[in-house]
Amino acid sequence: NWTFLTGGGVTADAANYLNASYVGSEDGTVYKLLQAAGFVKSDCWDYRTYGAIEASPTVSGDRIYVGSRDTKVHCFSDAGEEAYLHWSTPTGKPVVSSPVVSGNSVFAVLTDDRYSVPVNEVICLDSADGKEKWRMDGYDHILFSGRDSVVLVNSAGMLMNCSSNDGRERWSLDTSACDSVQAIGQSMVFVYGEGLVQRIQVRR
Repeated sequence: NWTFLTGGGVTADAANYLNASYVGSEDGTVYKLLQAAGFVKSDCWDYRTYGAIEASPTVSGDRIYVGSRDTKVHCFSDAGEEAYLHWSTPTGKPVVSSPVVSGNSVFAVLTDDRYSVPVNEVICLDSADGKEKWRMDGYDHILFSGRDSVVLVNSAGMLMNCSSNDGRERWSLDTSACDSVQAIGQSMVFVYGEGLVQRIQVRR
């Protein structure tokens, strides 16, 4: 057993991959820890951002993606005893969600919570270089993403399927009457208070 102390609170799960765990802390740092031994200097590292990290890092292939309150999405690789930075893209708003990676796109929820009602939007970046593809105002949750589309939800219960490439709307659905909406693979399950459960397969 082992214990490791970060410089701030840890409010989200670690991202576990092979024998390592990647932990984001409110001190603005992602720590690589070995699951069997904790922090081992020759095999571990820390990657520092300039704002609190409040959501789990995302591991996809050989890359790690993390959002920070420094308003950036960061992409780096685990190079053994150090993190190798590929890109770091400023978004203009704090990134308080875990990035979602699908194909050549990275999606993240941005939240400006300086107001009584937070201002949210979803941003889509190119996974290769971090270049912004598009952003969508008013949506605060990424339900799921497919090969060439992403399904977004807002606080009013409006669900929208849009193109990963340019953000163009394909279709939308009012789910405000649902108690909950969940994604299972490429399907959505809607649960209503009167006992109705409905499943919809996303085909395009």
